[in-house]
Amino acid sequence: MRIGSHQRHGGTCSAGFLAGGGELGVLMRSHDWTQSPLRAPESWPDALKTAVQHMSQFSISHGPMGGPEFAMLYNDAYRPMLGATKHPGGLGRPGIESWPEIWDVIGAQLTGFGNPSGELVGGATAGGGALWAIAKKHTSRIPSAP
Repeated sequence: MRIGSHQRHGGTCSAGFLAGGGELGVLMRSHDWTQSPLRAPESWPDALKTAVQHMSQFSISHGPMGGPEFAMLYNDAYRPMLGATKHPGGLGRPGIESWPEIWDVIGAQLTGFGNPSGELVGGATAGGGALWAIAKKHTSRIPSAP
């Protein structure tokens, strides 16, 4: 195996940004991303890769959601909030599948980060009551909440 690569279902995942991260880091590296709307980690937007890389270093709960379906990603500290019903099945799945009971609230907040034409551009959430957005095309700035 090359440095910066990880074995994944018989192949390699050259997504060095997934290195580290404790138990969830191991799970993310071995996850079958073909079953996720995010697809291969190598194809993720740079902003999402950066969020995941930083998340893996945090000891506070952090759970970015990426892509147009706000697929769930999270670190070890976030995992207890998911309980047995949302972990590990929620990893890489659309947020609405894991959080249907509150999606009317958080889904509306996340979709508020779309571009002026109303097209969804992606987003992220973090623990501690903060809501962050990650725009796929404009990674130099993080839009503020509406």
